[in-house]
Amino acid sequence: IRRSSLEHLVIQAKYSGREIEGDKILDGLKSWFGDDRIDALYQRRTNVKKHDRLRHQHST
Repeated sequence: IRRSSLEHLVIQAKYSGREIEGDKILDGLKSWFGDDRIDALYQRRTNVKKHDRLRHQHST
């Protein structure tokens, strides 16, 4: 599985709006790919969003 596809699955699980199902998906991904890899992908995405938001604030 490509990293971008895995990252997409992680984000979908986190923001699905269905907390229990999202947690089950994340648990499955973590058991398959490892906790560290899944947590790192989520943290990377969070950092990118934060950076984009800050950059937008400074440009307006």
